[in-house]
Amino acid sequence: MNSKTIHRLGVVLGLLFVIMSSLGRVGAQCPSNCICPDTSNPSKCFACLPGYDFVSGGCYAKCTDETTYHFASDLTKPCGECNAPLLKLKKTCYTKCPDGYYASSPNECSACPSSCSLCSSLNACQACNPGNYLFGQTCLRNQNCKVKEFLELSLLACKECTAGYHGVCLADGKCPVGYYHDEATNNCIQCQANCKTCDVNGCSACFSGSLLDNNRCIPAWCPAGQGVDVTLGACVNCALPKLIYNYICYDQCPARMAKSADGTTCIGCSLGCSVCSSLTTCTTCDKGFFLRNGACIAMCPMEQCYDETTKACIPTTLALVAQDGVCAPACNKGFFAKEGQCFSCPRNCTACDSQSPGDVSCTECQPGYELQGKLCMNRCLATQVYFPELSDYGMKCAADCGTKKNYKRKCVDTCPDRTILSGSNCIDCTVGCANCTTTACTNCCLLYTSDAADDLLCVDLGGRRIIKKK
Repeated sequence: MNSKTIHRLGVVLGLLFVIMSSLGRVGAQCPSNCICPDTSNPSKCFACLPGYDFVSGGCYAKCTDETTYHFASDLTKPCGECNAPLLKLKKTCYTKCPDGYYASSPNECSACPSSCSLCSSLNACQACNPGNYLFGQTCLRNQNCKVKEFLELSLLACKECTAGYHGVCLADGKCPVGYYHDEATNNCIQCQANCKTCDVNGCSACFSGSLLDNNRCIPAWCPAGQGVDVTLGACVNCALPKLIYNYICYDQCPARMAKSADGTTCIGCSLGCSVCSSLTTCTTCDKGFFLRNGACIAMCPMEQCYDETTKACIPTTLALVAQDGVCAPACNKGFFAKEGQCFSCPRNCTACDSQSPGDVSCTECQPGYELQGKLCMNRCLATQVYFPELSDYGMKCAADCGTKKNYKRKCVDTCPDRTILSGSNCIDCTVGCANCTTTACTNCCLLYTSDAADDLLCVDLGGRRIIKKK
């Protein structure tokens, strides 16, 4: 990717970030002009929008002239010339070189040796980074002394400490920079990499060149081709399939981002898109947007729909409704129209209507379902019975009623009135019979009387004979 392409990509990402920030969807607590990709720490600035310089953890208007610098004493001041006795370092002008740097000339700061945390020159260390000890004016790597031992500098030999830490014994009871005091062992425990101060919970301040992130110190920048591994808190080679975004190395892109076309970095989803597979292809939209051909379009107000010809919202009519936000002559199958909007029918309905708000009735069911009241419920096979317990789709189907009784393929606890129990089945009494046994009608219905010739039957009072039910 050439420098022009990288610049254009930065401008696009910056504009997207500004738009999304203004809507309160990205980095609501992110400092002004910053990019904050870490959702667990939304106020942490990791990089700047185009036109700004990253200085001391914040973003400030870029110095347009290469001969001008930011002033560390007041970063809000306009950029200006940095003349002696002021000192220059990475586009910033200091009155004194920061920790880890020394005045290499009357007007410039240079980095101390990697093992030094403080130095007065390239060959004169004053304090060492963790894991090193000061020998004269040189920081040497401590590789030999064990825990609770220290290096006796006059003898260059390890001696046992009564109180101290790996490499140095404590003389005043205070741990040196880069260590914290463990009261249980009375030893100094080394902080994580790049920590200047820390405690048992992690880092609380970092050495120059690192940023504090969730109790860890991570590099403020990495060489080309490398990104910060937030687990290790260090720069690592970030080769494919890993991705670099804002100097951080990811296994997969953060939320609201997708892989770039070349698969090396992450790019932001378009406005209104919460999940995307590319800058132009969205799969899930934010609330208030609807998905159309891979793009998220803002919902129109009530009683309006989105016209794909004019790309604008227009009023709905009797012949024009809003189906999923888009203008259509009628609602799709399985939807019903209300106040110009298409709403989904209840589950398993292919057609429905609404007589009043909140009162929707199915009028047609999907195959395998039947209309039961206002809803479409599952239809059992001809060899099955309906069990009374309800599922999400109606009564459950079963091979038999078990301990219950079978009445017209529905399982009941007791046989209803005007039926008799035959085995496990409830059988209707003969017509006109109110109560019956397995052998006789015991009570006739109103307007019926018993037949003197056959006590199994009831006849109506008009004298019409009722045929006995088998």
